Amino acid sequence: MKEKLISPFSSGNQTMEYPDFELHYYQDDAPQRVEPHRHTGYEILFFLEGNVVYNHDNQKTILKPNDIVVIKPNTPHSLSPIDNDIPYRRFTWWISKERMDQLTSIDSTFNYMFTHMGSSAIFHVSTIDFLMLQSKLIRILENFYRKAFGSALQSQIDAADLLLYLNQLVHAQLESVPASQETSLYENLTNHVLAHLDEDLSLDDLANKFFVSKYYISHLFKANMGISLHQYVIKKRLEVARTLMLTGTDITEASSQAGFNNYSNFYRAFMKEYGTSPKNYLEQNKIIQQ
Repeated sequence: MKEKLISPFSSGNQTMEYPDFELHYYQDDAPQRVEPHRHTGYEILFFLEGNVVYNHDNQKTILKPNDIVVIKPNTPHSLSPIDNDIPYRRFTWWISKERMDQLTSIDSTFNYMFTHMGSSAIFHVSTIDFLMLQSKLIRILENFYRKAFGSALQSQIDAADLLLYLNQLVHAQLESVPASQETSLYENLTNHVLAHLDEDLSLDDLANKFFVSKYYISHLFKANMGISLHQYVIKKRLEVARTLMLTGTDITEASSQAGFNNYSNFYRAFMKEYGTSPKNYLEQNKIIQQ
């Protein structure tokens, strides 16, 4: 099952097999040159590792980890390796124009980034945001190959969720939205939490940093999330640790990078959230071998 979820890459095969969307994880030990080509739908590439140049709109861009390449339909683009000794790892997501039109007819939010760019664009996001995107991408792959009852519907829901989250990240980069003082504080708190998951995030610590009472912070999280600050932090740390594990990081190291101060706390939280031990979960679900 692990190998099945890693797609074999062929530079000559750049067409969709499924009508709505298609997601692949590619891991090429020796990057292949991809000649100029175009797609009838949208292509979004989530870059993890490699030394390659992406050619688009008469531009040449050396991709960096956490880069997201967005290509509109019928836009010529190509890829040139710089160093064949570095593996080229990425997720590639194709979305048909018909499916995008359907989603946009439901809510224009789904189309935000496409209306605020040319025929192609490269967005760079933080490591934490990119890990969140990876978590959503891995969930889509896991569900696609699981073929359980309702998996087709779940895939559509997960794809819409991924697209919405991506548009939210782009929106945050391109625009500042006026907000009430309370909303602004809540957003600043959650942004701080996501950017400092490996640090102390107690109520006392946040109260001192933001000059508000810890009881008010508790109120904000309960009102907006329905859970406490502590529960929110644990969930986000688990998401990061889970993604790191699935993408090749040692379990103990993943727990540490995600902000758990000892393995016992991580183990108990993981068991409670996922119903199995980290080791068993990894054996059942690890799909990306490094």
